[in-house]
Amino acid sequence: MKKQNIIILSSLSLAVVFSFFLDQFFMNLANLLKLPETIEVVFDYPILLLFMIIVSFYFIKELKAKKAVLAVWISPILTFAINIPIKLIFARPRPDLLLKFYPLGIPNFSFPSSHAAVFFSILPLLIARTKKLRYVWLVYVILVALSRILLSQHYLSDVIAGALLGYGIGILVLYALNKTNFK
Repeated sequence: MKKQNIIILSSLSLAVVFSFFLDQFFMNLANLLKLPETIEVVFDYPILLLFMIIVSFYFIKELKAKKAVLAVWISPILTFAINIPIKLIFARPRPDLLLKFYPLGIPNFSFPSSHAAVFFSILPLLIARTKKLRYVWLVYVILVALSRILLSQHYLSDVIAGALLGYGIGILVLYALNKTNFK
């Protein structure tokens, strides 16, 4: 594993531990700011899907990297699938206690953040394969994570844990695909 990835994963791991002490502070800040919920549209899954399609075309056309296209799709799907049982194990209620709507009757728990996990899962691939796009995506995923806190959907520790989970799975997917003979 590259030194850069070890540093990122270690930093996120430490941040998860310390973020539990800052959860209440950030919830108070979110309550003070009270962002409109319409901002969520900019940081939701349809934008991720659009980005995944654009990046897939870029990898095929510019880089001739079919393996990278697989990683673009496998990483977020696998991350989401792994995140669901983790949420059910921890069963941490969301900060906004008014959120009692459960689609399909399944409680919608907070820890770890699925948005942060899924969006961060693509970052290792972009770091490995692109120069400019990685910074754009890094800024965007940080904004996604912050939006989850400021909309009172998640605690700080939820989004950092989600980022750690997603980034880690992204690295594992890249590693597994690099070990295959698929071009």
